[in-house]
Amino acid sequence: MKNNVYQKVNINDIIYVKSEDNYCRFTFKDDTSFLLRIKISHVENLLKDRIFIRCHRQYVVNQSKIKSIDLHMKTLEVGKNKIPFSQSKKQRLMTIGLFFK
Repeated sequence: MKNNVYQKVNINDIIYVKSEDNYCRFTFKDDTSFLLRIKISHVENLLKDRIFIRCHRQYVVNQSKIKSIDLHMKTLEVGKNKIPFSQSKKQRLMTIGLFFK
């Protein structure tokens, strides 16, 4: 909701969601973002049946927007951004697409 107006968004346009305490910032492919009062665990549950994956305690990313995985730096290139991933999520991340070294 922005100025008491609800905005409809296309879920496929979401690049990633970042937790900021009790809020989450939704970042879209056109570089716009919305900050909502919602916990990341709730976002994860809302998007889990979609093409999203929780890659870090602070991030949920759109799997189709991942361009590369840097195993040394433990980051994902998502859109124009570098997003950290947890070591525990490495195996899952490697199975979501076809990556070449």
